[in-house]
Amino acid sequence: MVITFLAGIVLVIFLRTVRRDLTHYEELDKEAQAQMNEELSGWKLVVADVFRAPSNPGLLSVMVGNVVQILGMAVVTIMFAALGFMSPASRGTLVTGMLIFYMVLGNSADYVAVRMW
Repeated sequence: MVITFLAGIVLVIFLRTVRRDLTHYEELDKEAQAQMNEELSGWKLVVADVFRAPSNPGLLSVMVGNVVQILGMAVVTIMFAALGFMSPASRGTLVTGMLIFYMVLGNSADYVAVRMW
């Protein structure tokens, strides 16, 4: 009962803060919108940035490859754990599986990084 009461108090404080911030940002957004109507707006502002080549394409391709590797490792680990092949009850199985999947998925990360390069 005490935990529910304290959670309710925190929720009320949080909601008041969020509501106050939202009204403040809406006022700022209205002012910014009025200024934007006076200047150029929309696609004309970002057309030069959208089609520009990245300043460091090698780093971008490596980062995308890393994301593919880590995301693939997480998805495969969760699938194997959901199917019951790796139980969270046995401590080393899950971590060992994650490391093995990370190493095996290095090939897919390399492929994605080279294709993006």
